[in-house]
Amino acid sequence: MKAAWLAPYTRVFFTAQNKVLCQTKNALHKPTSDGHDVTQALWEREHTQIMNLEDAINLCRRCHRLASFCFYNGNTFAAIARSLIQKPMCPKPKPQCYAV
Repeated sequence: MKAAWLAPYTRVFFTAQNKVLCQTKNALHKPTSDGHDVTQALWEREHTQIMNLEDAINLCRRCHRLASFCFYNGNTFAAIARSLIQKPMCPKPKPQCYAV
């Protein structure tokens, strides 16, 4: 199924997501000089496009590997990918999804 899976997740969202992850672990929340601008440009160019779920998850993986932030790049983009997978798998409210 093709959709604009990543459209709700703006650059501002993933930056805030990383900030929260870093604050929780008392880690430095700071963009990297090498990967931050490249990641933002890639995300802005592709995140609103219609794509299949696999391509959306691959975009998250690519952004993780570009290392936009000093810490928790993987966690930042994995959280977005996880939410994409949980939506089609569990249309019910979250507490009902996890109670099996």
